[in-house]
Amino acid sequence: MASVSLFGLQGYLKDFPKEAVSPVLSHLKGASTLSAVLAGVMLWDVPTSYCVPGLRSFDILLHHFLLFFISFLAANKLPSYWCYFYFGVVELVSPPLSVYDQMEREVEIAEECKHSKLQKLKEIRDFWKVAAALAFTVTRAVLFTFVTWFRFLPQCLSALPLATSVEANVIKFMMFMVVGFSGLQLWWFSLLVREAVKGF
Repeated sequence: MASVSLFGLQGYLKDFPKEAVSPVLSHLKGASTLSAVLAGVMLWDVPTSYCVPGLRSFDILLHHFLLFFISFLAANKLPSYWCYFYFGVVELVSPPLSVYDQMEREVEIAEECKHSKLQKLKEIRDFWKVAAALAFTVTRAVLFTFVTWFRFLPQCLSALPLATSVEANVIKFMMFMVVGFSGLQLWWFSLLVREAVKGF
């Protein structure tokens, strides 16, 4: 996911479709590639998440399944500029989160065998926990919400009269899904805040 997020960030910063009627209606090769790669990752991630007890929750499985469907649809029907943001930039949270998950498991193993470096491992785990929480706050709670409601949705509404019938249907579906995903990000953020409050 690190390569996906970096590719998306690069595209978001450097591949703005200046000549397109609307960023929503742009058909970009890089966005298509990114969407296809993410669809492949999610196709692997859904059964994998189901097999891992800690990830086998309804919201995570639903999120991954819908993300597979949406990224597959985007890759084939409307690989627009915004794919860079939703399939790349917001995934910048994944690397620190993955490291934290790995360190959490390392701590569990160290506790079981009473390893001499247990305290050091806990400190490293806690560092990455904070890093992941900050990354989530910036990318999912703040940026996702702002871009969705003040950039993406207004551009979708203005692009609808200019779109073909197929593009219009895809845009309407994407609008519906992004509102749901926005709510999900804020729900996860509320859980993060509750967890932080418990620590004090």
